Amino acid sequence: MRRFLVVTASAAAATYALVIGGAALWARSPTTTRNCPSSGSVILVDTTARVLCLCRAGHVDERFRVALGRGGIDKRATFDGKTPLGRYSLGAAIPSSQFHLFLPVGYPTRDQRERGYSGSAIGVHGPHAAFAWLRHATVWPNWTQGCIAVGTAADVEAIARWVRSTGVNEIVIF
Repeated sequence: MRRFLVVTASAAAATYALVIGGAALWARSPTTTRNCPSSGSVILVDTTARVLCLCRAGHVDERFRVALGRGGIDKRATFDGKTPLGRYSLGAAIPSSQFHLFLPVGYPTRDQRERGYSGSAIGVHGPHAAFAWLRHATVWPNWTQGCIAVGTAADVEAIARWVRSTGVNEIVIF
């Protein structure tokens, strides 16, 4: 005897709303993170809390949940899938067909290269275009090759606008 599962349009819509709505709530839920520096502006990425904070003069202007490298943290080598730790330069946003916008992170630093660290193309970006419809659910798992990914194109646009308006050119990943 065969059994069939019948899913009505309203049940599918409710499931979609639960997943997407839950992701949106999770993405904006309060988190604890290291305090912003009392002066200046910087982007802080707390890898333990998986949160990116836009810091200005000791205050968080905005925070975003993030996905990190699928290999963990403390990048040392090309293709290790890890997100680097440290203080890096941050470039201006550039368009990306895969991730909407990409803000390049200056990994590895000169000192790291001298110590044998390798890798490139690390940055802050939006979700992969193929999965953008999942919105904030894209930051539930760590899936990047070492980058810092936010949940929506609107999130990465907000970060890029903030970087442009404040002149920030530094990111601290800890």
